Amino acid sequence: MKSILVPTDFSVEATHAWQTAQQIAKQHNAELIALYVLELLIPHSLEAVPEIAAIGSSNDEAKLREAILSHMQKTLTTPDGLNAKHLVASGDTFKTISDVVAEQKCELIVMGSQGSSGLKQVLIGSNAEKVLRKSHCPVLITKDETHFENIKEITFPTDTSLAQDKVVSSLKTFLNNPKVLWHLLTVNTHYTWKDKNQMMTELIAFAKRNKLSNYTTNVLASDYVEDGIITFAENVDADLIAMATHSRTGFAHLVGGSVAGDLANHAKRPLWAMSLKAN
Repeated sequence: MKSILVPTDFSVEATHAWQTAQQIAKQHNAELIALYVLELLIPHSLEAVPEIAAIGSSNDEAKLREAILSHMQKTLTTPDGLNAKHLVASGDTFKTISDVVAEQKCELIVMGSQGSSGLKQVLIGSNAEKVLRKSHCPVLITKDETHFENIKEITFPTDTSLAQDKVVSSLKTFLNNPKVLWHLLTVNTHYTWKDKNQMMTELIAFAKRNKLSNYTTNVLASDYVEDGIITFAENVDADLIAMATHSRTGFAHLVGGSVAGDLANHAKRPLWAMSLKAN
């Protein structure tokens, strides 16, 4: 992993994301890229940074960008040994994030959620779901500061398809810890109902195919996929929910729709997601 993108709106949640990204960057010797998209600039978020709010009210975009960049450089710092750059851009949030990912060759996006403004209203919404489903690199959505080194157990919802093998490979690289316990999970709903024994057999085959040595296999019945994932993750006290998104069939089709966005908003645990269309 060479570079990590962290969109920010100066909220506490975005700061937590930055702190989490620093831990990951240190582990992978990656560069950090902080991004402020001017579309995120809404009155409530400006209240936290009075000096920028004053400039924003003058409608002088050049001075506004300069002030935002200066504030980013002062507040989004890194310890010695980590490289970071700070970018300010204007435009549609999702498109801007996608463009920066491509231009900077980012291999991970880290975003904060549960903010009272900015990222909650703009990213954790339609843009967040677009990023989760369509990003060409994995996305990590944090709640509070996530202590990367403390990730010992993960919940991994899967339909066991071959397409998800590349997601497992990417997640292994992200975790960089062969001792992590993988709780493999298939959620049985009225719409995707299958024989439980068959599902367990498929989960075991999936684990063996992906050379997982430390894992559990689990099938949970639930009316809704997202509820089943959240309930299971809470029951096993998982440190992270990790999943594939944007598949078009079966369970993964449901996950690839609104479920990822719902988990980003409602799950208490951080969410790592990778689009099955990612390069």
